[in-house]
Amino acid sequence: MALATGVIAADPPSCQSWASVLTVGDSVGGGRLTPNRWADLHSIDNCIMKWTEFLMDAELNDIERFHHLPDGEYLFGKVLHDVRECLTTYRGCIEIIVTKKDDYSATALRLLIHWDSIVADWYTQTLALSAHLGKYDSTSAEWAKHIAGVGKIVQDAAVFQAEIESIAQPEATEEAKQLIRIAKRSTATLNLLVQDIQAENYKRLWTTLKYRELISSDFQ
Repeated sequence: MALATGVIAADPPSCQSWASVLTVGDSVGGGRLTPNRWADLHSIDNCIMKWTEFLMDAELNDIERFHHLPDGEYLFGKVLHDVRECLTTYRGCIEIIVTKKDDYSATALRLLIHWDSIVADWYTQTLALSAHLGKYDSTSAEWAKHIAGVGKIVQDAAVFQAEIESIAQPEATEEAKQLIRIAKRSTATLNLLVQDIQAENYKRLWTTLKYRELISSDFQ
């Protein structure tokens, strides 16, 4: 990765040491360290610390239990897969629902189709992030940055879930009811994933094979 003139590539421990001695008012990158820039630096430092903790976690490094040492590229690929699974599940439901419009209220259809177009865009954006695969070492903190990038794309997952959850179950066929239940479950699963991404909970992102199993299946 090319660096601008005068920029030094620092390893995570060096970044942590450098940021720890700065105070508001110091000069950084040719400018004064304002409170906002100070907060940004601490956010970066905290992210690096969490990433390092994930890589060094003794439990995760138990090869007999997990069969795979902590790996940034693998985790990034897993997060992409898990998020896309939620998106494709939702879109699959809508693809069937629009062929049976008489089973759903006009309000429900408008809401479902509105979010379907947004989900399609999210899927396209997450697909583009696959280009990062193979670019960095398995322990590089760049993976943490790109995992955060996935979360940023689907950052409105909580709103998505709340609006789809507000849809009343149709009174038509059992299939119609089941499709709404699956759509709701996919949005709840996505929201849970996004919460862990935003919290930089790399351990749970790594160890949870099927996020949907953490969600109650009792969607009425």
